[in-house]
Amino acid sequence: MSVPFGERHLRLVDPSETDPETAHGYFGLCPQCGRHDGYLNIGSEHWFHCDTHKVKWCAGSNLFSDWLEETNEEHARHWAKLAGYREILPAFDRESRP
Repeated sequence: MSVPFGERHLRLVDPSETDPETAHGYFGLCPQCGRHDGYLNIGSEHWFHCDTHKVKWCAGSNLFSDWLEETNEEHARHWAKLAGYREILPAFDRESRP
């Protein structure tokens, strides 16, 4: 199913059916190297990041349930790690574009 978004249509996907570690580019990629180093949860938000280029982007909130299993201390460590990273708009590869 897709929904209108400006001149484009966005594809709606059930996030519970998507593994963020194997869905290369679906949640965005570092514009400099075309990769990501996974995501970290800060509260219910999921932040993908590139450690090489020190950039981060938020893929959304409450898409994956693993954040519920993490402690506030873990979220604080994630926040501290990403605090010096620059927030960006990610790149998308052709296969992953909505």
